[in-house]
Amino acid sequence: MNLNSTNLTSRQSRAMQLSGTVSFPATFPDLGEITLVQSACTQRTLNGQCDLVRIEQPMTPKLTVVRLVHINDVEVMFVPRAHGAVDLRFGDWLVGVEIPMFLNNAAREDALPVLGIVYVRESAPTLTQVEVGMSAAQSAEYYPPLGDDRAVDHYRFDVSAKRDPC
Repeated sequence: MNLNSTNLTSRQSRAMQLSGTVSFPATFPDLGEITLVQSACTQRTLNGQCDLVRIEQPMTPKLTVVRLVHINDVEVMFVPRAHGAVDLRFGDWLVGVEIPMFLNNAAREDALPVLGIVYVRESAPTLTQVEVGMSAAQSAEYYPPLGDDRAVDHYRFDVSAKRDPC
């Protein structure tokens, strides 16, 4: 490529779009089931809707992780041709308006679930849901990161601080 040229190849364009993104699922070559979800927003938007992308990743038979991200935070989506042998050279790379169009068409056609990888901006807000099957005893011992946990508030150096009542 001539460095003075302004025309980028599709490979170069994709490389730039993937820069600064995180993949869901994060472990290649895992694939997630990807769906488009229309949801009412609590914040003001032009049309009162926030389209979300839902990525469901079964980790084990007992553990599934579901992530929801705003469609505007999705930079790129990859749908491989072969689910059993994922190769980034063979499949559909979708960007921009292609993503909701592809997901809407898949939902309308009542086709097989869309399996792929979603590339999201690193700073994108994400709602993560963990579904895990466990015994009652295990469940009683399990806790998500709590407000006074250093994993949640790593700037709080006073470990003896009491938890907020809210």
